[in-house]
Amino acid sequence: MTERPLVAFTLLAQAAVGAFITLGAVESFAHGLTAHPGALALTGGMLAAIGPAMSLALLVSLLHLGARGAAWRALANLRTSWLSREILLGLLFAGGATLLAVLRSVGATSGRPLEALAAAAALCGVAMVYAMSRVYRLRTVPGWDTPRTTVSFFSSALLLGTLAVGAGLALLPGVPAEPLAGPLRWIGAGAAVGLGAEFALSGRGRYGAVRRGLLLASLTLCAATLAAPGRATPALAPAFALALAAQVLGRYLFYVDGPRREL
Repeated sequence: MTERPLVAFTLLAQAAVGAFITLGAVESFAHGLTAHPGALALTGGMLAAIGPAMSLALLVSLLHLGARGAAWRALANLRTSWLSREILLGLLFAGGATLLAVLRSVGATSGRPLEALAAAAALCGVAMVYAMSRVYRLRTVPGWDTPRTTVSFFSSALLLGTLAVGAGLALLPGVPAEPLAGPLRWIGAGAAVGLGAEFALSGRGRYGAVRRGLLLASLTLCAATLAAPGRATPALAPAFALALAAQVLGRYLFYVDGPRREL
């Protein structure tokens, strides 16, 4: 099915951006957590995975093309094409995240150049998600040409990115409970915002009801994380799995039903 590469590309790319920004927030504000060697190793490992994940997303997107040998031409229309801008920004984001991970791996953990690189990569990622949404804001497809598309793409980045990082942190063994509690609650709160937005955007019908059920179950687990005393339980791991299932279904319906839907 031609929609599958696009479902994988958009969700993987958006999750990579959300995870990158979440990791930056954790490392900026959770000093007690990042000072712990085990947690620092985890955040460094997750950071190292973002560049390859974004690169994989770009490669998967090629499966949607009929003439893959001409894929390089997608960058030829930066002045007029949101698709060209999306690809360029995706490459810049992947390159910036990879370079940052390499510098971190050789011992560079602070300093203005590193902070500037992280900020530039984050801006490229956010701009890429926006460009991605604009690709689908087509007047010929009323079901896509709506602010709901932009909101959904950004809420997917927030939802999947925060929960991916949260699941890793919640399952990390050997880290004291005190430094973990704050970051996991922030992550749970951010995921709850994304879940709420996606719930409000859920479509009607049988599949829409299934998706709302998945989102509600994930939201319940996030709420349990926010209410848990001390170190949060590993509830963020199943919350991520449920949210991912909901987003895969929702994005598939976006591609299948969007062109058919009249506003």
